[in-house]
Amino acid sequence: MNSSSKPKHRNTPEQPLSPAATYTSINPDPLPPSPSSGSRTNVVYGAIIALFICAGAGALFYAGPEYYWQYQDQQAFRNADRADSMSAYEQYARDFPQGAYLAEVQQRIDDLRRFETADSAEELKTYLDRYPHGRRAGQVQQRLAELTDDREFQTARNTDTLEAYRDYGRRFPQGQHLSEANDAIAHKDDQAFQTAQTFDAVNAYQDYLRRFPQGRHYADANSAITGKDDQAFQTARQLNTMAAYQDYLWRFPEGRHVTELQGVMTEKQAQAKDDAAFLTAQNAHTIEAYQGYLRNFPQGRHSDDARNAIIQKDDAAFQAERSTDTIDAYQRYLRGYPNGRHVEEARSAIAQKAQGIQRQSVLSLAKPEINIINNTGYALTIEMAGETHRLETDTSRMISLPPGDYPFTGSAHGLTDTGNFQCRAKSRYTWTWTIQSHHGGSSPTLPAIPTYTPPPIPFRRL
Repeated sequence: MNSSSKPKHRNTPEQPLSPAATYTSINPDPLPPSPSSGSRTNVVYGAIIALFICAGAGALFYAGPEYYWQYQDQQAFRNADRADSMSAYEQYARDFPQGAYLAEVQQRIDDLRRFETADSAEELKTYLDRYPHGRRAGQVQQRLAELTDDREFQTARNTDTLEAYRDYGRRFPQGQHLSEANDAIAHKDDQAFQTAQTFDAVNAYQDYLRRFPQGRHYADANSAITGKDDQAFQTARQLNTMAAYQDYLWRFPEGRHVTELQGVMTEKQAQAKDDAAFLTAQNAHTIEAYQGYLRNFPQGRHSDDARNAIIQKDDAAFQAERSTDTIDAYQRYLRGYPNGRHVEEARSAIAQKAQGIQRQSVLSLAKPEINIINNTGYALTIEMAGETHRLETDTSRMISLPPGDYPFTGSAHGLTDTGNFQCRAKSRYTWTWTIQSHHGGSSPTLPAIPTYTPPPIPFRRL
């Protein structure tokens, strides 16, 4: 606290007391007013008052001089106590050097002198140590608080930081320099926002909000961040790349579009996997590769392209084999495309070609051929054309005979069957023997056109 702000408690030159003041210092009753020459009533009142004064003085003189002196001592102390000044107490000490209140007056003089000369915090603390319950203890504590307030604010001003002014405000919520501290904070608030505007960057506005969470420009800073957030999101959507989306998330980890962008990124990542899988299938360019893509991405972005590619390769392969038009070619197609679109067509072509081959082979036979099959469950003996043929259980034998009619005898398990077998030229026969309750043999069968049945092949239509 500077000297101009201290309360003044200094001695002033004392003037000699007037007769009235001298009377007042020893008599608490006021002097009677002077009678006015123009008012009779005032004269009467003055006479009455004079009479009372004389009566009082007479009573005092009658009581004795000692009582009168004690009365004057008491009145003088009361007057000094009411004045509560250095001059009043010193006047009492001069007038009553043996007074009953001298010790109390001297203590008060010492108290007042120490109070008036205490300028520093140390001196004020010394005063409180000496007079913890003195009449001016409250004033001293107030002056100590003011000195501390001044000192702490001066420290904040010398430091001149936002934290220093805020710390002063927290410690002195009713401080005498609170308005100055608030003005300094407001000034720094404005400066910080101007700096953020100069850089015009998200992190600059965020730094302002961090330092001034309730600042004067809070709404403007938030609005600036929101605008940049929206602009950055629109740019990322226009670029539509993972790098652009990741840059937005890095700049706005708590932005307004984070949830929406995360959904877009998840979809884009799925699309990227889909595209990579289809590209791998395209590079392989095989039925298996395209079918693998369809298994992993049945509803993929390129599922139609994969199916079309399979169809094109299937069609192309079948057309290539059909241009060759051989059983080997069709069988090659079936091996390469077991589930292809043209499986039935290839099998049919193979059967037709096999029938043609067999027909040609039958027609080119010099002698008819007979394939004898033993299904009797026992050893079978057949005598025909002067030859005996013995077939063990579940065996077959192929024989050739010139065209003609041949009687035969077949025996198995003690059963005998006889008949006549007609062999025609350029024919092939299958002659199956079984044992029945009424007949021991079976007549040979002659298919009109030999047939060819290919082995079964699993088929699943795409």
